[in-house]
Parts: sequence; structure tokens; C-alpha cells
Amino acid sequence: MDEQIFSLLAASASYWIYEPTERSLPFFLQLGPVNLQISCRVRAILEPTREDITQKGTFVASYEDPTTHEQRKVFVLSFRGSRTAADWAANAAVVPDKQKFKEQGLWVQAGWASLVHVDALVEKFLAALQEEDPSSLHAVLLCGHSLGGALAQVTAMLAYQEVLRGRLGSDVARLLSRLRCFTLAAPQPFAVDPQGDAGKALEWMSHAVNYVNNQDWVPRLPGSVEFLEKAAPGCKIDMDLEFLKLFRTVTTTIFLTSRASETLTPAEASQRLAESAPLKLLGGLAEHEVRSYCEQIFTTFGATSHLFGHGASSWTSSGYDGGSKGMGTSRCGAYKSKEGSCYEGQWKDGLPEGLGVLKWPNGSYFQGEWRAGKRNGQGLLIYPDGSSFTGEWKDDQRNGSGVRKYPDGSLFKGEWKEDQKTGLGLLTWPDGSTVHGEW
Repeated sequence: MDEQIFSLLAASASYWIYEPTERSLPFFLQLGPVNLQISCRVRAILEPTREDITQKGTFVASYEDPTTHEQRKVFVLSFRGSRTAADWAANAAVVPDKQKFKEQGLWVQAGWASLVHVDALVEKFLAALQEEDPSSLHAVLLCGHSLGGALAQVTAMLAYQEVLRGRLGSDVARLLSRLRCFTLAAPQPFAVDPQGDAGKALEWMSHAVNYVNNQDWVPRLPGSVEFLEKAAPGCKIDMDLEFLKLFRTVTTTIFLTSRASETLTPAEASQRLAESAPLKLLGGLAEHEVRSYCEQIFTTFGATSHLFGHGASSWTSSGYDGGSKGMGTSRCGAYKSKEGSCYEGQWKDGLPEGLGVLKWPNGSYFQGEWRAGKRNGQGLLIYPDGSSFTGEWKDDQRNGSGVRKYPDGSLFKGEWKEDQKTGLGLLTWPDGSTVHGEW
């Protein structure tokens, strides 16, 4: 079950990090008969700067293991894929850095290696684990789509270096020794040093997983360039570029199709990527989109969240004016209003219906059940000041049982009607004193 949960979390996080202030993380995962309730607490969103052009974010996902019923906490670090000219400049730096992982017997693409060595990323990563109390964490998950996936894999190798150096505390060392790395459409950041011994490093990386759409050409770069000769008749790889073939897939690879998936070892995947060519070299960019990957991964596991696993009708748009114009009966998608509010989730007849998340520009958000475009059923509302209400809703008003947490730390648990406290309830003050009565 862990492998499924990690795959679905990685897919969701890889989608989220492209627009982390607008997009939402899953608050549930439905895996067959199992409904996994998830609480995701965002720790940090690191925007690109002049010194560090990568966008990345961290959050902690908490859930109850459906088999053991133990509480699980997973620390997630997600990297964004290519979006800016600086990203593409790093992608173009296709020369091997032969020193960074020399002791591990590997070379690494210089541009991508440089992106995870700026601004003390590894030191900040280790410090964040300490802040979260590593003894309380079940796992660490690295993930990303496209370039972000390559950066996640390089970071996984850096974690391996830290484990080998033996300078970590026992709890952090335990976590990193079973670190998980799940990526989507990642290119190939590593080459094997012909003079080195990469056996143990390759074994470490073989536990990482890269999801690949067989019609996507990005995971074939830079090493499996033979596919170009098959995809574009008459194209020949110049002898000066033969060194590109040193780069190879070092992770377990899961190939996605419309109906199934196939898991290959690193060696098998490298051969498949070199021998098979995408049907549409220039016109197949849709096969590389992160949303397409997420939908395929959720479909593979027969899983759903508020945003994925509902079929090919998923979409993203902007300009929603509160009505149904132009939205038809799409079942799942994201919409941003002219005022800056953003809804992600399920729809029916042009209105939110089912499960979804609405974020407002002031930082508040609601996640839960919708009917006919209004909050109806169970839901969580986070206010701009960080206080919250969890409970029942009817027609956009608090109605039924609910818990209101106030900014000063006090808490009211009781009944609500038409957005007001009513009937019996219990008010608990920050000092522990209580008031029980009728409201």
C-alpha cells in the first residue's frame, strides 16, 4: 500500500508545485474500497531567485495506514519542471560533471547538478527534517515532473552521499536510508563512470521510480538519443555527440499506457527508450504534460482524489464568473476567477459538485463537499488568520455539528444553524477552562 500512496502523493505534489499558491494538495485518496483521509501541511514554498532558479516546496502529509491503522507522517520535497529561460539553460548544459559523485562511480549532468547545489539546499533539507522531529516521520519522499524529476533524482543521490559520510543523527540516517524518490517524465541525469565502481550507487537509485509515457520523448534525453534516428528518418547523431549515450536510466521505470502499466529494470528501460520512438516527435507535447501523467497514474491504481482519476475530461481554465457558461458537464478540473479565487475539484453542469477545494486571494480556503455550486456536507474552512471551522455545511452556511478554532486558541464544539452557534455546545479557553451550555 505504501508504494501506491507514495506514487499518488508524488503525482499530486508534482502537479501542485507548478502553481503552489493556487493549486491544492489532496485531502483524500480513494483506492478501491479504501478511503484514505489525508492532512497536508505546507512547510515552505521556495520561489526562484537570481541565485537559485528552481522552484520547490515541502509539506508533511499525515494519514492513517489502512492496514495497520498506525498514524503515518511523510515529509515531501517536490521540484517544479521547466518553465523559464533559466530552466532551459540548465537543461542545455548537457556535459557530465565528473567530480560531484566520483566516489559513487557516477557522472551527473552539470546543469542539473548545479541547480541542487545552490543556496545550501542539502543543508536546508536536513535542517527541515530535524525541525519535523525525524523520529515521528514514516518516510521522506522526493518527487517532481520533467526537470523537477531530474532534480529529485540528483537530490536522492546527494542523500546517499550524506548517508555514506556517517555524520547524520541516527533518526535522520534511518529516514534517508529508506528514502523514496518517485518522479514523472524525468530525463536522465546520470552516466556511469567507465573507470569507477557504481554498483552500490546504482542499487540505491534502482529503488527510485520514474513514470514514463511511452509517447513522451523527454525521458529519452539526453542518453537514449538513438530514438531520434528512428523518429526522424535521415537524422544521424554526430560523432561529437556520442558522449550523450553515456547518460542512462538508473531508476526502475514504469511505462504508462491508456490501459495498463509495465515495470522495467533500469537496464530494460534504457533499452526500451533507445529502441522505441514516440509516434509524434513534435506534436506529442501533450503526452508530457504533468496533468496527463497524474491522470494516468491515478487510473493505473484505480484511484481518485478531488482532482484526478475521473477520466480524460479533466481541464484547466480561467475567467470563471460564477456561472456555468462554457463549462458543460466536465467532471473534474480547475478554474480561476477574475478576482483571483481558484477552485479545483469535481463539477456538474458547470458548477462545483462533489469534492473540491476553493482558495481565496486572502489565503483562506475551503475543502470538502459541494452541491449545486455551494458548500454542502462535510468541509474544512481555514480563515485568513489561520483559525478554522470543521463540520457540516448547508447552502454555504455552517449548519449541523462543527468545531470552530479561534485565533486566540479557544475552541467551540457544538451545533450550528444558519451560520450561527445554536443549541448545546462546549467552549474551551486557551487556559483549559470550559463553558458548557446552550447557545
